[in-house]
Amino acid sequence: MSKQDFDKNLALWVTSHVSTMNCAYLFCIIALVSLPAILTDAFHIHVFPSWMIANGLILIVAWIAQTFIQLVLLSVIMVGQQLQAEATINHVTQKHDELKRHLNKLHKGVKK
Repeated sequence: MSKQDFDKNLALWVTSHVSTMNCAYLFCIIALVSLPAILTDAFHIHVFPSWMIANGLILIVAWIAQTFIQLVLLSVIMVGQQLQAEATINHVTQKHDELKRHLNKLHKGVKK
């Protein structure tokens, strides 16, 4: 498999899997991981275990959300969407050509 084929397959796989509710649930969990630290700092609520409000955890969540998801995943999804759009255009063009052939056959049959 060539690098270009690998890139296309990966982009299509990522795009199709990110556009699911399971991925939305995963992103929601990632976002909620930092909520205890925010509540503790903003409202001085000290009911959460120390590991849930640790700076390291907040930094990991921030890196995943702001760096990885926004910078890396966005470009991969854009490539995947472009490939999906090209496939759709090819499919529509093929169906249009088939319809034109059928209409031409019908038109020739009516003239006889």
